[in-house]
Amino acid sequence: MNENKLIEEFWRDCDNNNFSKEATVLFFYLLYRHKRDRQETISINPAALLSLVSGYSVTAMKSASEELQSRGYVEYTPANESCTSGKYRFLKTGTVKKGK
Repeated sequence: MNENKLIEEFWRDCDNNNFSKEATVLFFYLLYRHKRDRQETISINPAALLSLVSGYSVTAMKSASEELQSRGYVEYTPANESCTSGKYRFLKTGTVKKGK
């Protein structure tokens, strides 16, 4: 994955149809974690994520995750009873959907 191309594409897409502030924060946090950990799948416990981005609710972060997924930036698997962490995987930049 070319992070710079993905960021450029994100901002171009934002010019056409703004992302929510929560989706923007989540996108850059996921990018940071991807660069730091160099893992294809990023696992984040929802409580840990909310402690990093104070002021956002669980519902807002879930919506942000779904927004990034619906616009083709990530594949998102929410936390559930068997797995307490949500899982994110960046998709290739060629699969990003333009606007809504």
